Amino acid sequence: MLVALVAGVSLLEPSFLKAASLRTLAEQFPLIFMLSMGQMTVILLGRIDLANAAVTSFAAILMAKWAPDLGTFGIVAVIAITSGIGALHGWLHMRAQVASFMITLGGLGVWSGLALFISEGRSLSVDPGVASRLFDRTLGIPNAAIAAVVVAVGYAYLLANCTFGRRLFAVGNGQRPASLSGVNADRIVLIGFAISGFFSGLAGTVLIAWLEIASPTTANSLLLPAIAAVILGGTAITGGVGGVGRTLIGTLIVAVLRVGLDVAGVETSIQPVIFGMLAIVSVAVTIDRSRLPVIK
Repeated sequence: MLVALVAGVSLLEPSFLKAASLRTLAEQFPLIFMLSMGQMTVILLGRIDLANAAVTSFAAILMAKWAPDLGTFGIVAVIAITSGIGALHGWLHMRAQVASFMITLGGLGVWSGLALFISEGRSLSVDPGVASRLFDRTLGIPNAAIAAVVVAVGYAYLLANCTFGRRLFAVGNGQRPASLSGVNADRIVLIGFAISGFFSGLAGTVLIAWLEIASPTTANSLLLPAIAAVILGGTAITGGVGGVGRTLIGTLIVAVLRVGLDVAGVETSIQPVIFGMLAIVSVAVTIDRSRLPVIK
């Protein structure tokens, strides 16, 4: 699909493969990828996080408020807060025994509302300081894209070679069997949601470095593209199957598609419709119905 998209967009716009277009693609890629990595972690557990894009917008507002006075410490503090928000979602999900989509749908409303309240409903200009270095370039490539790849390699190693990674996949494949084999499933789910919050905080850093402005709803429109990237990459919505490499490819598909839609002259307001349809079709085509005898 990725190869076909690149070929199709190149036919529509031959300049797509030139350096300027590829740099634009490299600038869009890190933000969607950070959100997709967090979403992938939760989906691997057989859950979903509908709040992670709203948490990113909330993080951007906090950074806009704190970064001028606190500098790097303010950015680190915000990422710690977003990790705590993710952990809170996971704790409420397990403690209250309420479906993850309902907990995080409520979280979407809470953090969107707080972002609006703190910002007084307006966009804030940002002096990101250290974060601005993310969009400096090394050999013509945005540092944010390089950092995203480094984070991806490290996280892929963790999932493939560490106990946490094996337990994450085990819980996603079957929580009850995993629990009976000695895995503390509640703890793994809580950590998984905390990781989603962590990546939302990283995405907030990338956002303010890229735009140098923070809006209470800036990242909210990226929820569907992030979910679509995870599913298109081959991570099963039922959990237990997927990984960082697949999500990387899925993110590239979404990033190329976004550029391709712009090239084709598709209105920005229509693009969420396309990504919503992509998410539905991807799930319908790839879901393992043998694991879900009753769809509800």
